[in-house]
Amino acid sequence: MKKALVIFLALAMVCSVFAAEPAAEVSIAEFKGDASVTFGFDLDTLKTGFKNETSASLKLNLLKGGEKSTTGDGVWGELQVKIKDVQVVTKVDKASELTDKKVSIEVAKIHFGPVYMGIKSGDFDYGGDFLFPNALNYKDDTDDFVKNPAKKLGYDQGFILGYKHKSDIVKVEASFRSKKETSEKLDKVEALFLKKDTKIKEGEYYSTAEGAFDKDTAKDYFTAGAANLDTTTDPKVKKVKATVLVYKRVMTDDKTTYWTNKYAVGLYAEVKPIKDLRIGLGGAYVIGNLNTSVKDDADNKNDISVFAGTDYRFNINEKFFIQPAVAYTLYCDYLAKSDAYNIATNKLGMGLRFGFGGSKDSNSLLKDFFGKEMVYNSKKEDDKILLPGVSVFSEVDFTQNNLAKKIPLLVSFYSGEIVKGLNTAAFAYARLGYAFGSDEDKDVQTGAAASYDIKAGDITIVPALGVLFSYDKNGSNNTYELGTEAKVDVKGLVDNTTFTLAWDNGRYTFGTGAKHKNGEITLKAKIAL
Repeated sequence: MKKALVIFLALAMVCSVFAAEPAAEVSIAEFKGDASVTFGFDLDTLKTGFKNETSASLKLNLLKGGEKSTTGDGVWGELQVKIKDVQVVTKVDKASELTDKKVSIEVAKIHFGPVYMGIKSGDFDYGGDFLFPNALNYKDDTDDFVKNPAKKLGYDQGFILGYKHKSDIVKVEASFRSKKETSEKLDKVEALFLKKDTKIKEGEYYSTAEGAFDKDTAKDYFTAGAANLDTTTDPKVKKVKATVLVYKRVMTDDKTTYWTNKYAVGLYAEVKPIKDLRIGLGGAYVIGNLNTSVKDDADNKNDISVFAGTDYRFNINEKFFIQPAVAYTLYCDYLAKSDAYNIATNKLGMGLRFGFGGSKDSNSLLKDFFGKEMVYNSKKEDDKILLPGVSVFSEVDFTQNNLAKKIPLLVSFYSGEIVKGLNTAAFAYARLGYAFGSDEDKDVQTGAAASYDIKAGDITIVPALGVLFSYDKNGSNNTYELGTEAKVDVKGLVDNTTFTLAWDNGRYTFGTGAKHKNGEITLKAKIAL
């Protein structure tokens, strides 16, 4: 009977009729380049000089992305295979490379009428698509202020049983997952220098190469280098006093085992009672290892994860709308030694956007001017979509000692095309808790930038100005920073050429460690395709 069931499932997934599919396509998607010369005057050193820059890229389409899906009715296997456009990208002084060329399985389900069995791997990612609106789409590197999903538990093998109403009003899914384990082996020992103030943990670095190779605890720099380490408020973290040579174990994956007897279960329900309103509720429980009754904290045993969220879009008219979103996550970490639960995560995130107009694929002037200096800055390349409107976001962390000092408030604004030729962006951030003084972020930061296209026949003059103010309290030290940027672009005076007069990197610090940087005056001529 078991063998028959396995054969049935395999045939249901494989022996189905496929629909449309990707097609080979050789065409030029993008071919651009530019060259510029800049004359600069450093206002601090009073030195001058020239700078030449060139840039060019070619994107050649090889394969038009698409998907291939099975079809059926009643009891049938659904499989959707997808691939994005495959391109060859060539840039100046760099080897050609292919863009994302991975084929992905988007859907893998066996349908029994309105009930289905999903057989893809996946963790308990409840709430991952409940996004907080943000006009400037600024993110931090962990996406904490863009979405607030339930914590992933590390159990991603298994299946789900689900029900979805044909009108998409109700969806319910029960997940049954197990944990795979991948062992590691030593690949090499690497020598490196740690700079002053580098934070380290136990087992990260060793004082000798032999100690790192043997994983000798007596050579662990966390204890062996005590004379060159300062303690921090976290007993598990120390800080390097002076630059030092250390050794690190570099590991690589070894073998993967799927049959571990470690399980977790979850349940998620989502309803859409009216158009554009969504309410989701999910929870997961880690059973852990079935083979042992020994109490330990390994593999998140007995941990509980909960998510609840709702989002809505109310359309005032064709252009204007209001978009609120709320998400709550709770993670209870079981502590075996005390046989009790510790609330590790207890967050409520709230966002509201008053929007007007469609999105725009572009960086904001603020990001162009100040980039990584901003509190909300991401290294990711997919955060360039601007959302015209005003957005407000805040997150309350109810865990112990966090409620007083980690309540961020972010207000962001992007003008879109309300006034033709005007491009404005602004934001204000503050930590609302009464206990300022974390060295992780600025406590207060606000910025604004604007540009305006001035037409004069065939010539377009675009003046732009940006300012960024920051306040940071670290212990008894108070630091105030003011950043300024300004430029004027002149286009159309010479075909295909833009002339730019700019004042860059004006930075002024007041309070503790006061210092000023007057920046640079530059004049640039840039030719572009």
